[in-house]
Amino acid sequence: MDLGTLLFKGVLLNYTPPNLAYVPGYLVNDLDPTHHLVPYEYAPITVDYCNLSSSLASNLSFTMLENPVFARQFVVENPSIDSTGLSFLIYQAVFYQYILHENWQSWWRSISTYVRVVPTWDDAFTIFPTNGYNMVVSYGTDPAYFNYFGGYPGCGTSAVHFNGKTYTWLEIEGIGIVKGAKHLALAQAFENWFLSSTVQSEIPEGEWMFPANSIVLLPPVFSHAVSAEGTVVLNSLVNQTQIALNVTSLVQDWVKLMAT
Repeated sequence: MDLGTLLFKGVLLNYTPPNLAYVPGYLVNDLDPTHHLVPYEYAPITVDYCNLSSSLASNLSFTMLENPVFARQFVVENPSIDSTGLSFLIYQAVFYQYILHENWQSWWRSISTYVRVVPTWDDAFTIFPTNGYNMVVSYGTDPAYFNYFGGYPGCGTSAVHFNGKTYTWLEIEGIGIVKGAKHLALAQAFENWFLSSTVQSEIPEGEWMFPANSIVLLPPVFSHAVSAEGTVVLNSLVNQTQIALNVTSLVQDWVKLMAT
């Protein structure tokens, strides 16, 4: 159930845990400024690649991915099933609407006959990087994972570029309390504990995401991760409530478009 539906139906309570003070304001505002959900981890959506030249990797763009040569190598997750695929769809749609001022559907039409759509992120990584599938939608933290575990030589990740700028979309995961919780004080304590350094320090090498708590030190392997620092973060350009309320129709339109 998306955030808009949760808020509309009054499913969640708003609560401000004390440890939210350690979470950057932009993460809070970009997820839910009303604190019905509070961030606990995040990462930019990016495109992982293998066997790609450094010049192409450093200039990866939606236009480049329209090229059949690259579109045939590209794997995306189904946004009607998978959160990674959903975040990528929002990323692309917001970029086209707010940066290019174009219809977001045009890009999908141009790649629909070439791109490989799989149900989930797990499915995507069963074929990446094999059989010519050298690009996949994933996260900026993946290079840290690649370096920690090995097995992905010559692979990296990149956000999209346009006119000399890099554009990112943050997937922000949140935690909330269901209205009518029988043990409210315990639920509130749990939410606050989840944002504590004790738990948040486990996020990087447990979830392979950035911890929301800004005072947590990242492990050395995260020097390989790609953050949103120095980029145009598209989350800040849009009203998150409107995205939440319209995400269902966005996905339905995508499903219809890709089925034709």
